[in-house]
Amino acid sequence: MNNRELEPISKGNREFQNLLDFLVCNRSLEGLNPRETEALQGQVYEEIRRKMIGLFKWRGSDRPEELVDRTFDRVTRRLPTITSYVGDPSHYICGVGRLIFLESLREKPPQPPAPSEPAEQEEALGCLEDCMEQLLDPLECELILEYYRDEKRTKIERRERMARQLGTSVNSLRIRTCRIRIRLRKCVTDCLKQK
Repeated sequence: MNNRELEPISKGNREFQNLLDFLVCNRSLEGLNPRETEALQGQVYEEIRRKMIGLFKWRGSDRPEELVDRTFDRVTRRLPTITSYVGDPSHYICGVGRLIFLESLREKPPQPPAPSEPAEQEEALGCLEDCMEQLLDPLECELILEYYRDEKRTKIERRERMARQLGTSVNSLRIRTCRIRIRLRKCVTDCLKQK
């Protein structure tokens, strides 16, 4: 036996190892030594992570790495209850990632500081106009302005009309404008920090 003391496996390391084992559960590991198995696990993990980051970016997330980490954390916590999963583990992880993304859409993004003085309000409005010009094409610009026009019942009816004109549901329209709003909010917040 080696004189070196064996490092105790912490709960976090054990859970992560369970995740790595799950990622290669449908692959044949016959003939691989422990080092090769570990390399394969790391390769599969990085491949899924890279694909998930791309998927979250494609869906319009401004924090894809955070959502991927949350996805892997949730899958890791769920592993003890997954006893007989059949199929490609990456499909399961993508399904969990989809749910994490939908949850992130319901979260309140950080609010830019509320301007209190007329000069600050002018600055914020200037930033918003600059951001709309930089980030949005003319159709997105018109869409977001129309979406937030009017109040109460009139606004609801306008949004229903907009959805019909676009050939989509009100919920799809809401998600689309939410993505635009998140991009604008981040841009305006950054702009106000610079000023």
